[in-house]
Amino acid sequence: MKIQWFTNNVRVRIKPAELEALQRNDAVREELRVPGSGHWSAELLPGATHTGLTIASGALRISLTDADIIQLTKPDAEGVYFKHEGVTYYVEKDFPCAHSGTGPAAESITGKFPPNESFKKRKNIS
Repeated sequence: MKIQWFTNNVRVRIKPAELEALQRNDAVREELRVPGSGHWSAELLPGATHTGLTIASGALRISLTDADIIQLTKPDAEGVYFKHEGVTYYVEKDFPCAHSGTGPAAESITGKFPPNESFKKRKNIS
């Protein structure tokens, strides 16, 4: 899972295996540990009655309903998008980057979703 945030905006990108975990009703978690300093984590929690965004015990938690997960499984869907109290947050499929980068920034396409037609058109890739 990749996490990106800005002021009042959180984007989470998931891999196919993580979507499969959500479909099995398993939580998906990413954690950053800093030795001697603590940790920060983010979690996607399936099976919620309402979609939600909270922070508890140092963890960013996004609760997803069954309908949210069904939407993510659709081939033409790129993600699910929400707003809560002025904070925009979304969970998106992790497609191969249009600009793959070089050196340490280079990304493998392994474990990514195949780009759908709307993604290819928007990113101008064939």
